[in-house]
Amino acid sequence: TDKDARVLMLRGKLAMLRGQTTEAMVFIDQASTLYKDRDIEALLLSARARQAEKQWGAAVERLELVLSLVQAGTREDIQSNIRLQLAEMLIRSRKLDEARQQLTVVLENDPENVVATRLLAQWHSSQQQFDEAIELLETLDPNDPAVAQSLAELYKSDGQEERGAAMLQAEFERNPADLRLLQRVLQNLETPE
Repeated sequence: TDKDARVLMLRGKLAMLRGQTTEAMVFIDQASTLYKDRDIEALLLSARARQAEKQWGAAVERLELVLSLVQAGTREDIQSNIRLQLAEMLIRSRKLDEARQQLTVVLENDPENVVATRLLAQWHSSQQQFDEAIELLETLDPNDPAVAQSLAELYKSDGQEERGAAMLQAEFERNPADLRLLQRVLQNLETPE
């Protein structure tokens, strides 16, 4: 019944908040079954739990179901958001052609979409196409920490170690409380040239 599905969803959400993603998946999937896999929230939560467990293929399947549900006459921003999540998981699961298709659709509708541009750069990087990835990221705001850190890594991968190190250092100076960034800067300093 609908009440049973709501209770299962609540249990799943509580398990997610506690970091018990395996338990959350059980509750959420039971709720989704009761909803006959037609409830977007249940499918999105199921995808998120599987993403946390690094079950990329299962997460992709759920997001594809969500996309098929929302494509029929819903808002474009919802479709784009789902396509971006789907593209990210497809990249992680090395389904690069499918990821590229999702990114192409988003960028055709919104050529200025920053997340899609960053993901497309990640796609190029995964194909060892560092120049293309760098070119894309250089069109974005260099003060965005995600952009700056990605560019620094790409410069390093492209043989521009000094440029990458300088970018990491500048990013750390803007964000001195970021301990992961400090670790990367220190690793860069320890790397012999």
